[in-house]
Amino acid sequence: MTRALTFLLDTVFPAQCPCGQWDTPACDACLELIGTPFQVAQYLPRLSRIQPDGSDLPLFPVWSLSSYDDLGGIIRAWKARPNSDLDSLIGDRIEENARHLLPMIDWRGDDGANTSQGNTARAHSLSHAPKERPSTEAAGHTNRHRTDDKVIDHIDYAGAIDMDRDEASNGLGGVRTSKHERALRIHVVPAPSRISRYRSDTFIAGTIADRVAHALASVAGEGSIVTSVDLFAPRSGRQRGRTRKGRHERSPVRLRAHTEPLNVLLVDDVATTGATLEACSQALHQGKHSLLGALCISAVVPPGIIPQPSPAKVNVE
Repeated sequence: MTRALTFLLDTVFPAQCPCGQWDTPACDACLELIGTPFQVAQYLPRLSRIQPDGSDLPLFPVWSLSSYDDLGGIIRAWKARPNSDLDSLIGDRIEENARHLLPMIDWRGDDGANTSQGNTARAHSLSHAPKERPSTEAAGHTNRHRTDDKVIDHIDYAGAIDMDRDEASNGLGGVRTSKHERALRIHVVPAPSRISRYRSDTFIAGTIADRVAHALASVAGEGSIVTSVDLFAPRSGRQRGRTRKGRHERSPVRLRAHTEPLNVLLVDDVATTGATLEACSQALHQGKHSLLGALCISAVVPPGIIPQPSPAKVNVE
């Protein structure tokens, strides 16, 4: 019903970009504002810790692809109602730029694979650049449906030519490529939202997670496993309109179920104070998971902090 109503509205009323351009929900100029990942954790109050020397030390790295001042209108339109055009237009731009994120993650350990202890990672740069994957299109399988009070959203990616599905013991599943001693395992996890967003198909963090996983799989080393999986239970209450204190006092983030320790990359649409990301990190810590960092499409930062994007190529060797 929601999709049918959306189609009817799109037929009667022509699309318009928030900047004013007609006949497109997002014009090329606005989409160009989604650039390569930029470190913003130090500008998020909930994630910044002042050190004795006066410097800021973020709890974990957070990257953003744009400033909310520049992209806020498009994000609000994307969240307002289901829109397959925005899913595609913004998703393509996210996927193009998220490929640059992998070299920004500094793995602590030999291969970044999950162990019984759960490897950890810190931000900065990889000691080795990921090799180019085969030209074959990365494969994926999406499963979205509701069961009782749960929403299941899981997609697996791998870019190698020869693939066989191997169901993991934790029930999340996975797509395995040929084994490689430098293979990475990354689980892209969307930040939770209220249950109505799952039901109305406006849970854009899930779409973002799918696209980011696809992007990382396209540049990860041979034998890598990259998945997009929804680990968090829906959250009660609304985020928009809350004060800084109110955002912190929102209901806690909970994991859906216990799984083996995973290497998690959080994703969300907007980072304002960092309260949601902080709550997610606490839940992941309780579940013994390792947090690699967080990627947001947009962040509320001082003007001029995030540089205007320019065309760039991923440097893979």
